[in-house]
Amino acid sequence: MLYRHLAEDGSLLYVGVTEDIKKRLKAHRRASWWTDVAEVHIEPMASRADALRAELEFILSEHPAHNRSDAAYRTDTVLKRELSE
Repeated sequence: MLYRHLAEDGSLLYVGVTEDIKKRLKAHRRASWWTDVAEVHIEPMASRADALRAELEFILSEHPAHNRSDAAYRTDTVLKRELSE
């Protein structure tokens, strides 16, 4: 499952992939930037690999403010591992 946190102006604050959306959102609510979140979009995907591809595309195209700077590298690495299994 892909999820995105958007600011009031529609800009992407954070994008991620999870299998337990309730647990992940609970964790994000403790983040210092949570008060900036105006909308949460949750998008079911056909596979984890599809979700990781979408996450990588969002990171590379929109540069979310709160994804770590190495997020694209980590996502790409996990995606390659998922596809090789």
